[in-house]
Amino acid sequence: MNTRQLEKLRRRAIKAGARRSRKLHHVLSREEVLALRVQILPALPRLLMVGAGIALVICAWLSWPSDSNTMRFIEGFCGLLLFLFGIFGIRRTVEGIVESVGHGILDSIIDGISGAIDL
Repeated sequence: MNTRQLEKLRRRAIKAGARRSRKLHHVLSREEVLALRVQILPALPRLLMVGAGIALVICAWLSWPSDSNTMRFIEGFCGLLLFLFGIFGIRRTVEGIVESVGHGILDSIIDGISGAIDL
């Protein structure tokens, strides 16, 4: 994982931690930070998946490129899956990210959350 991707994940984790911390009205403990779920799929691929899913569902509705009911079902089903996958994306826990990258990023995330909130 390159440093740019790592920095984006760190910012997403800080944003999620600050949001969770404000909701709970206390600074998150180390275990709570490790349990946070962070979106790891970037926005552009997610938007493309949503668009492709919508296009597939519309094509299935209009019976294009085939009039076969089986083909329309497969096309619509795949479109629905792409749409849902694009909406929800891929989320991983901070603990999983820390294990794959190294423990140095955890202190940076915790410091960033503490600096982002003012309770």
